[in-house]
Amino acid sequence: MTEGVDPCTSSGAMPRLISPGLASREEGGQAFEMKYQLTLEQATWFEGWARDHLAPDSYGDQGRYRVQSLYLDTSSLDVFHRLKGYRRSKFRVRRYDEAAHVFLERKSKRGSEVRKVRSQLPIDEIDRLAATDPVPAEWEAAWFVRKLTKRRLRPTCQIAYSRTAFFGMSENSPVRLTIDRNLIGRPWDQWHLPAHCEGQVLAPECALLELKFHNRMPILLQDLIPKLPTHPAKFSKYRRCVQACAMTTDVAPLLEGDALLFPSSESPRSVA
Repeated sequence: MTEGVDPCTSSGAMPRLISPGLASREEGGQAFEMKYQLTLEQATWFEGWARDHLAPDSYGDQGRYRVQSLYLDTSSLDVFHRLKGYRRSKFRVRRYDEAAHVFLERKSKRGSEVRKVRSQLPIDEIDRLAATDPVPAEWEAAWFVRKLTKRRLRPTCQIAYSRTAFFGMSENSPVRLTIDRNLIGRPWDQWHLPAHCEGQVLAPECALLELKFHNRMPILLQDLIPKLPTHPAKFSKYRRCVQACAMTTDVAPLLEGDALLFPSSESPRSVA
């Protein structure tokens, strides 16, 4: 998958950019990700702003594509419960649309700072993640399998959503803006990631906006602050799926129609 492109330069070229979360610290410094919950009306406004100021991700139709993710956890949901050794990192297998390959990802987050490591794997090799022993050292998935074995991770749930993504440059540094809509999820214990998913609606009448950048919020994105909700959202797609699908008795399941849009006492600001 192409990671996105810069708006046209003076030469008309469209150079490839690396998403802030995927670049090494030596390449761009610390990467940050800020997430906000929006109403669908707000999401439409932010998408319009992005189309005026950024370039659509070169993958998909005008930056729009479908994301399918297989999230991994232990049989006792140690990642969900944030037990020691499982608090900072999530492991997942991700597929875009009906691509013939998937990405194996480890995402670590501390506050708004994020780091992501990933490699590509043909989709017909997903089942090898559970059955390969010993792990060939030269295999592109070797690091991922070793992590899964050490942490006792296995497929736990499948989550799907529609993403609209944009890239650009600000202050000589890449920025990325994504909007996720129509989130659904279901329990899923198979080493298989189908292109289509049916499941529980995870965020009714809600969209998720993510802003990604290096070191500090660039001036381009600072212009959005007056339109953003007062506080970033503490929204985890994986945790919401576990709760919505009643996969643990430690939390109450979400009821149909529960949007839980704005957990703070302040509503998001108007985009009118």
